[in-house]
Amino acid sequence: MSALSVLLHQIAGQAAAAVSPSPERVVVAPGDIETWDDCCDGMVWLRISELSLAGNRGDCGAVFSDLTCELAVMRCEHGPTDAGEPPSAADVTADTAQTYDDMDALRILLGCEVPGAKPRRWVPVGPSGGCVGGKWIFDLRIVHHVHGEEA
Repeated sequence: MSALSVLLHQIAGQAAAAVSPSPERVVVAPGDIETWDDCCDGMVWLRISELSLAGNRGDCGAVFSDLTCELAVMRCEHGPTDAGEPPSAADVTADTAQTYDDMDALRILLGCEVPGAKPRRWVPVGPSGGCVGGKWIFDLRIVHHVHGEEA
């Protein structure tokens, strides 16, 4: 695995440990489409939405990369009752409280514990398919070692 892949998996694992209850499914996701599966056991996903090379040193390539990433937590939402009634106000409020707790835990992780990460904004996701949550859009600078030199 590349150093970048290792770092992304590490951040996703830290995210799963930062929220409570800890999600069972942790994914570093490819592509540009949000996907979530098994949200009722909780799911964390992390993906790169953009990568820019910077500090070019000719044939040596970039000295650092600037990434824009998305780090999301999805959980099962309370749905209609067996009788077809909408979820109670208390259940909807509990779903909202969990989402906000997750949001705050990931803000602290990205702002304080992941070197080079800068959280920019939180975006709610869902409800869709019985899942609800949100994602942090954050910037991350990765420093590369060029031909054995310290960048």
